[in-house]
Amino acid sequence: MLNVFTFHNCFALQVQCLGACSPEGQIKRKDLHPILPGYEIAGVVQDVCPSLPNRNFSTGDKVILCLDEDFAESGYHEYIAVDDTDKCLQIPESIPLEVAAMLPGSALSAYSAVLKAKLHIEKLQEVKCK
Repeated sequence: MLNVFTFHNCFALQVQCLGACSPEGQIKRKDLHPILPGYEIAGVVQDVCPSLPNRNFSTGDKVILCLDEDFAESGYHEYIAVDDTDKCLQIPESIPLEVAAMLPGSALSAYSAVLKAKLHIEKLQEVKCK
């Protein structure tokens, strides 16, 4: 296991599930180069460094990482040292890790599309109701 005490301000995450979606930014830029997707990561906190700023993370917490494209392929590691806790969210015990892994990328992309479509639907309703 990764010993986080060799690092500062981090915790060790045991990767349990990952989403294998291609980063959306690459598609928008048409910058498709061969990388393995895997930056939608869900796992369990294994070890917390005592110098980690108070973020209420403790051993056994289920979390998801909301990483950017620079961390593609990170999900294929068994353990990750997480030092940017702003990109980490605790998830309830009731959400399976398989579902949680989809939340940072796929689910948020779909949610964003629904929010953008909402304005158009509301305009159509106004026109049809007149």
